[in-house]
Amino acid sequence: MRWMPGDPDPWFGKAPARPQRPSTQLAAARAQFQAALEGLAGERIEELTRSIHRSRSLRDLWHLRTWIYTEVARAFSQFEAERRLDVINVFLHTHAGMSLRAMNESATQH
Repeated sequence: MRWMPGDPDPWFGKAPARPQRPSTQLAAARAQFQAALEGLAGERIEELTRSIHRSRSLRDLWHLRTWIYTEVARAFSQFEAERRLDVINVFLHTHAGMSLRAMNESATQH
């Protein structure tokens, strides 16, 4: 069994046949999410950062938005959390070509 599709075989240590390179959109989105954590530190932030780096798709990142909001609001303010999330939402909508409505609909279906 594998934890995630494409992970190396846990018993034989084989790597996937062809290593997959993250798309430039995913890399740019990760950078945007990481930028939203500016000025934050601590164990929870380190865990969130690991989750951002482990994300395999834009949808994975989409689901981390609430965690970012919570951590920023705790450290700074609700206003600052909303501001940073707005930046992420605009980025996803314009640069990653995502429809925020479609992402919201898919998130409510799961």
